[in-house]
Amino acid sequence: MKFPQLPVGAQFELDGKTYTKTTPLIGTATDGSGQRMIPRYAVLRPIGEPGQAMPAQHAGPLDPDKVRAAFATFEADAMRLLGEACGDDAGHCDALKAALAEAGQRLRDGL
Repeated sequence: MKFPQLPVGAQFELDGKTYTKTTPLIGTATDGSGQRMIPRYAVLRPIGEPGQAMPAQHAGPLDPDKVRAAFATFEADAMRLLGEACGDDAGHCDALKAALAEAGQRLRDGL
């Protein structure tokens, strides 16, 4: 079976390793070792019913307060790293930090 024939969520074997199709182009190793772009021409061995998608495994609905807190931590880290990366170019860094803050606000508004 070819990769495009599998639905997202289906498991398959390639080169002796088991993957789950996570996007139309990417397979994620079930052993946690990472992702791999799967060529359209690759011949795969489906696991389970051919073309059967595995049920999504997640913890359930997201807690908006936890999402906001996680984003605030990410944003603070991004601002710190941006400041470190800019070095002596404070003017350019301030513009980038302002753009990042605006993008963050758009995300928060969308939550």
